[in-house]
Amino acid sequence: MLRLMKILLPGLVLVFAVSHGCPEDAVAQDDTEQTRQEKIIDHWLKVSRDQAEATQVSCGDEPVTLFDKPVFRHTQSVRGDDIGSMHLWTLKDGRPAVIGVFFAWSQNDSRWVMCEFHSLQDGPVKLLVPGTSASWSCADPGLTWRPFDDDVPAPADTATRRRLQSRQLSRRFAAHTIEGEKNRWELRLVPAPIYTYSTNGADELDGAVYAFCQGTDTEVLLLIEAFRQLDQWHWRYSLAHFTDYEANVTIDDEPVWKSPDGALGRSGKPHYWNFVVLQPKPDFEKQ
Repeated sequence: MLRLMKILLPGLVLVFAVSHGCPEDAVAQDDTEQTRQEKIIDHWLKVSRDQAEATQVSCGDEPVTLFDKPVFRHTQSVRGDDIGSMHLWTLKDGRPAVIGVFFAWSQNDSRWVMCEFHSLQDGPVKLLVPGTSASWSCADPGLTWRPFDDDVPAPADTATRRRLQSRQLSRRFAAHTIEGEKNRWELRLVPAPIYTYSTNGADELDGAVYAFCQGTDTEVLLLIEAFRQLDQWHWRYSLAHFTDYEANVTIDDEPVWKSPDGALGRSGKPHYWNFVVLQPKPDFEKQ
């Protein structure tokens, strides 16, 4: 027994020493991998913003401005590894005119950069991503506004309270998408609006844009507005699909909307998506 212990003891000490060092090594490896992942995300977020800044958007004679920062991050952790961000082009008074996303998904040592847009404008829109085949125009209004039912309380008399009411109204909505004939994906409502806006004068209104997502991949957009007409405030809402799947929306479990059909690269409709460019991954992503 003593002889056996003398033989095993160095091994036990060795095992102890190795296991004692593992946590620090693991932490260092985790830190390195986290830094690498952060660099990958930052790289493709910059690609997304660069594409948005290069994109040419026009809305008839109305001047349009790219909002000064992305309004939402885009990741698709359920069906892929997309990385990107959502951008907004606004009219002079701050109302949203066009919303779009540039995102990149892996294909071997490269990533396809894709774009997706939806008109939020009453009039015509045109868009061109220079140096690519992505070109889109739509003469029709991008949104169809609907009134809420009579049981909805009238908009409050202050903008702060109207914003609170808007959030409460958004929670009455639910959305899901359907892939083919089998997969149903329940979507998550982002609690806070991704963009809010107010206008004064003859078209006084308070509005908010909400996102229904899978991960942080926006699949359905919900717009809620309080608007004043003949000194009376009213509520209205509109829905926009931001997916190539069939999208369905309910209010208080009652179906109210189903997305129209679309196709890749089809211009002339309020919703448009297409390939932009195939870009090589940076070396640190290929490791």
